[in-house]
Amino acid sequence: MKKLIMACVISVASASAFASDAAWVFAHRANSEAAINAAKNDLGINAIEIDVSHVEDVPTKKRCSETWCAYHSGDSDSTNLSTILSLINNNRHLGAVWLDLKSTSRTEEDYVELVKTVKGSLGTGLGTVRKFWGVWPASKLNTDYVTTVRHSWDYLGGKDENLFIIEADSNSDTYTADKECKKWGLQCGLSTGNPFIGDLGTSSGPSWDMQNINYLSGDIKNMSNINSVFMWTFNWSGPYEDDMMRLLFGHRSYWEYLAGWEWQCGQEGNGVIVGAMNSVYYGNFCSETDGEDACSTALSAIASGPNYAGNRYSNIGAPRNSYQSASAHRCDAYEYNPPAE
Repeated sequence: MKKLIMACVISVASASAFASDAAWVFAHRANSEAAINAAKNDLGINAIEIDVSHVEDVPTKKRCSETWCAYHSGDSDSTNLSTILSLINNNRHLGAVWLDLKSTSRTEEDYVELVKTVKGSLGTGLGTVRKFWGVWPASKLNTDYVTTVRHSWDYLGGKDENLFIIEADSNSDTYTADKECKKWGLQCGLSTGNPFIGDLGTSSGPSWDMQNINYLSGDIKNMSNINSVFMWTFNWSGPYEDDMMRLLFGHRSYWEYLAGWEWQCGQEGNGVIVGAMNSVYYGNFCSETDGEDACSTALSAIASGPNYAGNRYSNIGAPRNSYQSASAHRCDAYEYNPPAE
């Protein structure tokens, strides 16, 4: 019987290894051992977002002992990046890490050291932690950071387990990202959002939030080298965060009224960052007994959408292989409209 169960597990893992539509719920700013321990105990968290800073960009009294630290401005201290990555690696249900690079103007040698740290801590191959590399801004995609990481793709396990997530602050950013990623021969992801997402509803409707999600409209379906979209940060203190999360994990035929006459359609999104605004991830953030917390809402939205919860066997670098894009309720109002060359 045990052999039969094991065979079924292996079969499921192998089947999911080639999927390109994984969904992720990232713990926000998990830059400390305490934050990782809090995140690993919250149902629904299957990925970690880390702020990555070069040691010389950290205040002297807060510096870690390695070249690269887990640190965001305002943190009480920094932690060796290898320590954080090793903690993630030791928790099997954590399937991915988002490396949010804060130090993007260091030397090539520094980024070679970063790549070595990531590989040494996480390993490579099926069954290892998937690696998302944050990039900002979209107008600067050929920095030493991006170039060094891209040229290290094979060393890092290849495109199946590595993906650039490029921040899109305008529609032109999404076009720029798609064009550059096509030149590289890679699939890429896009992210958009703000620290106040869901909080900014007014009498005229949550226009800023709608603008953020509209930046991504149609990108997965219509851009050949964009395979995923992500939003940040759901701190769960505003009236529209649950709507925005359902919309992101929905599909193009899914829609919701947000406020009065304001409505928005789904995006077939792949990930959200959850956690208190501008703060490290803390214990019990996603442990509400009524099931109305960010993680419970995310899990429900993922289950109702076209994606599945990602794991260490997910292929994050493959082209998107399916689209739920049937029009309904003017869901193509923000249809793809490429700029003139």
